[in-house]
Amino acid sequence: MQQLWEWVVGQFPSSRLIGTLLIDLGCVPFVKPASLSPRQVESRKRIRAKDRKHYILYTGVLRWGMSVFILTTAWMWHDEYGWQVPPRGWLWFSIVSGLLIWSVAGYFWGDYMWRRISEEPQSDTRTEKNLTG
Repeated sequence: MQQLWEWVVGQFPSSRLIGTLLIDLGCVPFVKPASLSPRQVESRKRIRAKDRKHYILYTGVLRWGMSVFILTTAWMWHDEYGWQVPPRGWLWFSIVSGLLIWSVAGYFWGDYMWRRISEEPQSDTRTEKNLTG
């Protein structure tokens, strides 16, 4: 099973994020976290140098929160009205409520990701020791 997971992570790099979330939740206890490459270590150093507020604002609120806001709002509009413009009352309510909800959700997502990035990765020996008992 672990070989299958390593193949999936190799084929689809975005699955590494999903895998770390599943490991954090305890859903995949048999997978050990991979050690970071030098490129990933440098990337984390650059991110940490910009500070927590910057990361949460740009990555959490603006990148994640606003992307999800646009996608869900467009989906709801299309689902409810097709490609027609919604009535003004509903339009303003959906925009204001969506901005508020997805900005707050983006803040918490950015904070979660900041904590994941700012923690130091464990060495392979510690990880193997923790997995074997």
